[in-house]
Amino acid sequence: MCDNKKQMCVDLLTGKYAELLAGGEVRYPKRGDFTDGEVCAIKAHLGPWPRALEIADIKPLRDDDVKAKNREKRINARRRARGVQGLGGNGTVAQINKGETE
Repeated sequence: MCDNKKQMCVDLLTGKYAELLAGGEVRYPKRGDFTDGEVCAIKAHLGPWPRALEIADIKPLRDDDVKAKNREKRINARRRARGVQGLGGNGTVAQINKGETE
């Protein structure tokens, strides 16, 4: 039963997206395009709005390497704050830690 409800929510999203494209609008469906009940159902069965759009194959999947990128930024910021020279173009912190630099 739950899979049927999920599919109905996916159909709501894809139908609205097709309707927007047919109307000449090139954008993802927004919460405001649906009734409150439809939004609640979509979020209840598919999760947060961006993930729901990904499940419906409307929006490309997010990059799961965000945590690694944030870690790199944080390490580089600490080095700059301490006055330590950066990597000097030798590569990223992850590459240096793995020994992949020139």
